[in-house]
Amino acid sequence: MSSHKYFHWLYYVKGYATLYNFITAIFFWAFLIITRPFGIYYETVEGMLRLALYFIPFGLFFPLSSFSVDFLSKWIWPSGIANFKVNGFFWLLKMILFIHLIYVLRQLWCDWQCFDSNEYLELWIACFLLVGFTYIPFMIYGKFLYYHSLVGKDPDSINFTLIQGSGNESLQVDLQHLVLLKADDNYVDFLVKSGDKLTSKTLRTTLKSMKDQLSDHPQFQRIHRSYIVNIQFVVSRNSSSLIIKSGNWTEELTISPTYKEAIDALLN
Repeated sequence: MSSHKYFHWLYYVKGYATLYNFITAIFFWAFLIITRPFGIYYETVEGMLRLALYFIPFGLFFPLSSFSVDFLSKWIWPSGIANFKVNGFFWLLKMILFIHLIYVLRQLWCDWQCFDSNEYLELWIACFLLVGFTYIPFMIYGKFLYYHSLVGKDPDSINFTLIQGSGNESLQVDLQHLVLLKADDNYVDFLVKSGDKLTSKTLRTTLKSMKDQLSDHPQFQRIHRSYIVNIQFVVSRNSSSLIIKSGNWTEELTISPTYKEAIDALLN
């Protein structure tokens, strides 16, 4: 699991999004008060208090930007939240929105008469440094909580992945033990190995979305409009079907002609 996945797990799965966003906002607000950018200076206590009030909207722009992108991404592209490469793009969008909201407010404050390319570049650098300043501790804390949650469990089962469903629904799945995904109307059943048996978990989503989210894991192959299988559990196959086995559980699944050529190339 990469470092970003620990942060991702803490942010989305454990629900630390609000805490992270507002701590980052407070740090940025304090940074602005201390550095007093944009050529604004006050020497008196009253002036410093006025400056602190003046910078409050600037700090609040980060949670506004972050929650806006999170909301839109879940609505427009829910599978993108669980795809770490795409999720990195979402975080870049957050930073772009954050920085330009700040700069627009700054320009409105001075009637669009204070544009400065150096100031604009410094704002980019400052924002990335401040976000990184809070990102790194949260990533480390996420790693600590993640491994702490595995205490007493099978050490081979540390491949948990966030699967994003429709809307705000999500599911945490151990990919090493995920045997089969089975479509059921607008839901997908996840059959997970548990000892010699299988346990089933259900999420409101589609197989197409699941295929997109599992694109970085080639062991998961779609064989039918209703099935995605983990080929590590395939024990035999014939011209039109394959047999998967996990412990005492065995099932024969039909291979659709659409996917037959890809499955033949993979298994042969």
